[in-house]
Amino acid sequence: MKKLALIFALAMSSTAMAHPGSRVWVGNENDQLITYQKSGNDYVYEQVYLEPLDNIVDNIWTTDFPGYEVRPNGDVASGTEIGFDFTGPLLRFTGTGIGFTELIGNTDTKLAITNEIDETVFSKTGNAPGTSFFFPSLPGDHAHMFYTPCGDGVNAGGALDGVYIQPMRLSSPTLESSNWYFLVLSQNGSTSDQTNAVALSRTMANALPGDTNFDGIVNFADLLTVAQNYGTSSGSWWTRGDFDFDGAVNFSDLLLTAQNYSSASGTDFETDWLHARATVPEPGMIGLLGIVVVIVGRRTR
Repeated sequence: MKKLALIFALAMSSTAMAHPGSRVWVGNENDQLITYQKSGNDYVYEQVYLEPLDNIVDNIWTTDFPGYEVRPNGDVASGTEIGFDFTGPLLRFTGTGIGFTELIGNTDTKLAITNEIDETVFSKTGNAPGTSFFFPSLPGDHAHMFYTPCGDGVNAGGALDGVYIQPMRLSSPTLESSNWYFLVLSQNGSTSDQTNAVALSRTMANALPGDTNFDGIVNFADLLTVAQNYGTSSGSWWTRGDFDFDGAVNFSDLLLTAQNYSSASGTDFETDWLHARATVPEPGMIGLLGIVVVIVGRRTR
């Protein structure tokens, strides 16, 4: 990571200490962290932040000091620790509609996320959740962050031109985590791709728990995905059936799916779950019938 440290040292020496791009404003609403965008003198709830990447040196692309900042009068108590989790892998936008590639392999493009104080890379850039960085919480306190694509998954540079999307959420030991939000990062991306990637991010941000493919409905296709990944203890995210952002696909995710389930064929959830699990002949699936009975009982109350 010495190369990254040099890059960011160059960036800091040549760039004013400011927030020229998106700023994730942080507030507290009913003991839950909330993300805001500032619009004039108002703070508007927001979950999508577009940030162009700048070509700093030798085709190294990075953001230009976007920030996290505690919103004035945002009811965040002094001393509250605030950080962020990754709620999914880095995505590369591939077209209109639900179009992205998940970058999760060891040699896939990943983001190095660094702060401007000590140039330490805090990020785990795969799809494993986990708090990566904490910043102060006095009103107006903030943290400047760099987001730098590493084309080979390790070294800065070499990422394909285009638009990237990183799902995240704010976290705290004392407040409920925020809803997930999305950083849309453009490396020479076209205006249309940026616009469409923002639209896709809004679709994902507002998806119903259970909707693994972001098509606006929770149906058998989603149930089949949950069945195929049920019992996974780590490394999962929304498209695999992890709707509570803990990296696992388990009973809580199945319950969320059931609560939003809609069967186009007119069959009930229990029947469809039996069909879904029949396609996954794993020994661990045998005991899931009892789980479904519990879920169906909860839905009918």
